[in-house]
Amino acid sequence: MKRRQWVILAVLVLATLALSGCGVSNQGVDVTKVQPQGPWETFVVWTLANILIWLNGIFLSWGIPYHWGWAIILFTFMVKLLTFPLNLTQIRGMQAQKEIQPRLQELQKKHGKDPQKMQQETMALYAKEKVNPLAGCLPMLVQIPVFYALYKTLTVTIEM
Repeated sequence: MKRRQWVILAVLVLATLALSGCGVSNQGVDVTKVQPQGPWETFVVWTLANILIWLNGIFLSWGIPYHWGWAIILFTFMVKLLTFPLNLTQIRGMQAQKEIQPRLQELQKKHGKDPQKMQQETMALYAKEKVNPLAGCLPMLVQIPVFYALYKTLTVTIEM
């Protein structure tokens, strides 16, 4: 692999380790002893945690076995349902990119020696086809904080 690819891989591995909660003990976190630390946890994480605790209470009152598991499954389903429009936008953007890919390859063959001309033609093609080159990744960037909050919610409400 090229040096750049190794650097990107190393950054991704380090980010995964940093965000994976390697420092969280196996005992879980007691919600009664943990207080929100900042606006992110106060308004986002604790709101989601309270919804998860509420769902758990409903399943517990109905006498459903494995109430925490069912609460997490339903909660995750609700979050995925709320983020579905972003997923749909992302899928449509990737499909549009896929459909114009042959024409982009033709432009690369035609204007391969002149990068400025190739970029102008590429932008003209995007405008003509009404394709946003960032439509495939921008929805994912919006979802990252949502799923990070979901992760933090699950670590806060473990072993209630």
